[in-house]
Amino acid sequence: MPLAAPASSYGEEICSTILAMNPLSLATTPAVELVKALREGGVRAVDLFDEAEERHRRFGDALNAYKLWLGPAAGAQAQAADAAFKVGADLGPAQGLPISIKDVFGVRGTPTFCGTPRPLPPKYEAEGPIVTGLRSQLAVFPGKSHTVPFAFGVIGVNKHWVHRAIPGTLPLIA
Repeated sequence: MPLAAPASSYGEEICSTILAMNPLSLATTPAVELVKALREGGVRAVDLFDEAEERHRRFGDALNAYKLWLGPAAGAQAQAADAAFKVGADLGPAQGLPISIKDVFGVRGTPTFCGTPRPLPPKYEAEGPIVTGLRSQLAVFPGKSHTVPFAFGVIGVNKHWVHRAIPGTLPLIA
C-alpha cells in the first residue's frame, strides 16, 4: 500500500493527480513495493518512467535537478525491462526502476561534468561497477543529476548551477 504524501498545497495537487493515474506512484510508493509490483504485473517500467518524465516536463525547470535528461534512451530502457519481465526474465531488483545517476559517475554515451561547467575528457564516460551493475539489471536511467564540483562538500551548493528548490520543501517532486 502506498505511503501517504506529506501535506502541502503544491504537493497535494501533484500527489492527487499522480495517484489518480496510478496508485503505485514513484512519489508515494517505497522502492521495495515497486520492485514487487513490477514482478507481479501491478505496474510497468514504462509507466514509472512516464511518470518521471511527466514530472520532469512539468517541474524540471523549477527544480533544476538534472544536468542531463536522458528521456528517449530511458524510455527504451523501460521498454527493454518490460520485455524482459514479459518473457519471465528477472535480472535483479533494479530491473525497471527509474534510478537517477549523479553526475560524478560515467554513463556510456553521456558527458561527465562532475559539477563543473565543462565536460571532463571522454575517458570519464566509462561506466564503473555501480552503473554497470545497474545496467545489467535493466535499471532505467532518466538522467544525470547535478552535484557539487568533484563531489566535494556536504551542503550541495554549486556556484555553477542555480538551485531553485531546497531539499524537503517539495517532497513529491524532488
